[in-house]
Amino acid sequence: MRDSEVEHLRRGCLTRESDSSGRISRYRVTSQAFKGEGTPWGVEATWIVGAPVAQAIEVLEQLQGPGQRRLFAIPPTSRHHHRTNRRPRPSPAPTSTCGTS
Repeated sequence: MRDSEVEHLRRGCLTRESDSSGRISRYRVTSQAFKGEGTPWGVEATWIVGAPVAQAIEVLEQLQGPGQRRLFAIPPTSRHHHRTNRRPRPSPAPTSTCGTS
C-alpha cells in the first residue's frame, strides 16, 4: 500500500476470512487506491495483509475515539488535537553568533 492509501484507512476497513475449522486464514484491508486511477478521489481497493498489519489496524481503531472514522487522524487524547484551531505561535527571533565578542 502507498502512503496515500494508508492515510485513507477508516474504521471497519479490516475483514477476516476463516477456514472451515473457524481459524482465521486471511485478512483483507479496504481503502482508496490512487495510482493510475485517473481520479483525485481514488477508487475502492482491497489488499491481502498479514496478521501484524491486522493487529496494527486493531490498535489504531482503539486509539481513535468512537466518532472518528479515519485511523490516522490526530487522537483526541493528543496535545496536538486542537492545534489547527489555535493561532500560530510566533517564530523566535533569529540569533547570530557572528561578530560578537
